[in-house]
Amino acid sequence: MRDYTEFKYHKHFFESERLLNNLIIQIFPEFSWRYYKCSNVIFLDNGFLNVADSDLTEISEEEYKLERSYKYQTLNYELQDEIMQSKDFSLTVGTYMEYLFVEFQHYIHDVYKETKSRNEAYLFNNIFKAIEESNDYYSSLLDNPCTNNLQKRIIKNLIYENQRKPELIKNEFSDLVPYVANYPLKKSLIPFLNNLSKKEQFHSLDIFSSEETKKWFMDTLEIMNISPGKNGFNAKLSAIYSNIECKENIFKYELSLKDYISYINSIFPNSIKNNTKMSDYSRHEPKVNQLINIYLKDKSE
Repeated sequence: MRDYTEFKYHKHFFESERLLNNLIIQIFPEFSWRYYKCSNVIFLDNGFLNVADSDLTEISEEEYKLERSYKYQTLNYELQDEIMQSKDFSLTVGTYMEYLFVEFQHYIHDVYKETKSRNEAYLFNNIFKAIEESNDYYSSLLDNPCTNNLQKRIIKNLIYENQRKPELIKNEFSDLVPYVANYPLKKSLIPFLNNLSKKEQFHSLDIFSSEETKKWFMDTLEIMNISPGKNGFNAKLSAIYSNIECKENIFKYELSLKDYISYINSIFPNSIKNNTKMSDYSRHEPKVNQLINIYLKDKSE
């Protein structure tokens, strides 16, 4: 039987300082790494290195790779104030968090298909458990004086993302899996959102008229095999944006091409460079017409 507790260690949870730093440098590539060798190592209860009480000597990347004793790698957090004060800081964090959320959504569906109706309750029990344990871990980091301000902002957004995940699972799998339908959402997940200021909550572009139309869009990406590196990526996305029914029923009123492409780049980072023009979509127009017409017909019944 496959052990689905792997969710605790998957890329959707960042339960170590190394994983958290890897996430931060993906969001902000301007950070650089710093390397240390350790002669006396002391850990905190949450697994982070106690930098203040450990004996660390900074070394080069080359020395770090050759070092055989205990070593430590972190980010150059001297840049954090400059990064956090930039006008696009909240938007940058928000769009990347939305990208992670969409990746989580796709991953859940992929793993669900692998269960073949045999281990559904076991699967979702472990997913819900991983989310709860992850929140406990993140909360411990917020109470840790060694966690810097930028890390705390990222952690608060990760907690907010974790609050969305159980609701996503309930919405998409309750009709398919009795265990999910009967699973009670933990009240402990909800209050934290109220403690986030509007500035600290993630801000991502909202281009859809409703959650239902957003789901149609995400489903269409999968049906039409739309992803970077696949043939017709830009043209297929152009076909969706240019469709009259999509403009009137899926997207918000008068959605600009620039905002549409910004959203695409939030779920597929840096996938479209030109935000003023997209590829010819005529080849894919019939398929989009078919999918949107099915959606509108089902909705009207």
